[in-house]
Amino acid sequence: MIVAGEEKRRRNRDSGWWGDQSFADLFAANAAAHPDRLALVDAPNRADFAFGEPQRLSYAELAAEIDRMAGALVQAGISKDDVLFVQLPNISEFVALYFAAAKIGVIVSPAAIQYRSHELKAMIAIVQPRAFVCATQVKGCDHLGVAQPLLNGIALMTFGPNTPPDALDLSTASGDEAMLAAHVAANPVDADDIFTICWTSGTTGVPKGVPRSHNHWIAVAGAGYEAMKVGPADILLNPFPLINMASIGGITMCWLTSAGTMVLHHPFDPAVYLGQIATERPSLTIAPPAVLNMLLQNEALLASVDLSSLRVIASGSAPLAPAMVRGFQERLGIIIVNVFGSNEGMSFITGEGDMPDPDKRASLFPRRGTYPRPYGKGRAPNIRKPPRPTRRR
Repeated sequence: MIVAGEEKRRRNRDSGWWGDQSFADLFAANAAAHPDRLALVDAPNRADFAFGEPQRLSYAELAAEIDRMAGALVQAGISKDDVLFVQLPNISEFVALYFAAAKIGVIVSPAAIQYRSHELKAMIAIVQPRAFVCATQVKGCDHLGVAQPLLNGIALMTFGPNTPPDALDLSTASGDEAMLAAHVAANPVDADDIFTICWTSGTTGVPKGVPRSHNHWIAVAGAGYEAMKVGPADILLNPFPLINMASIGGITMCWLTSAGTMVLHHPFDPAVYLGQIATERPSLTIAPPAVLNMLLQNEALLASVDLSSLRVIASGSAPLAPAMVRGFQERLGIIIVNVFGSNEGMSFITGEGDMPDPDKRASLFPRRGTYPRPYGKGRAPNIRKPPRPTRRR
């Protein structure tokens, strides 16, 4: 069985669908090639919803923060394959924490900031984390007060001011460089190692954990950056929480692919979001259909905003209106890419190259290739047929 599994992995790698690089490897290559390029930008209203001044980090600066956090985690006794349960808003520290964890082989389990005791208790019981990481300040939330009664021996780590006496302050903590180097050398990270346990609950029930490896995320991402025609050094505006397919497999993977700049946004605020488009000049972003419909139908608002930098907007989570997809393309020259993805599965993505007709792109996903059908009663031999689109339901 092990031999068969290894052979399958080899074939997958040879085919190009599966690789040998972790998230940490991808980032390190970008940082080495472009140390002075702007890598990560906080939302301008960061102090309003969390704490601290907005950060603008180059690849070299972000790499230094990643190494500092990785060293602090190792110094605190966090080991390979331990789970960090994380409840943070979209701030630059969250991104650095992901890559620090990837560097030392730690699993990140990110939770939505709106979750409270009911959800957290069940999730913590499932993943049994070594540490719980949260911010000391998040507008409208008391993550410390909610989490502390649930920890029962689980280490508490925080970002932000007024760190509790029993917590490790990851905003300032550092580790020993030699200890970090020794840990990395002794604990190599395989691209097939589990990197995240994200959560999904559909519309009912308690959240369910979904483990994904580095390769799972990277393989899914290919369809996204091809459909969105991501190019070198692209600027990408990310308004979705760093806990799900759209944000991790979508924008973050496109950022890694392009060695570009990721601009963070949180929570969704149309005025701040449109202001970031005007000032940061992203070429690509994602937005809910309702926001895009609202923009196109509000002539005064549309005339007051500068969307000229945008080449592509990805949208999903609900059916797209054909008139909206056509309107952005014909009136503004912006391609709307239709996406449907989930934390527990793959993604369907339709870009202009897959479906030039904007009306069809709003509701159809391409189906590429053919798949063998086994012989048997009522089954015909496998006959190659042209691809046909899959309709969103």
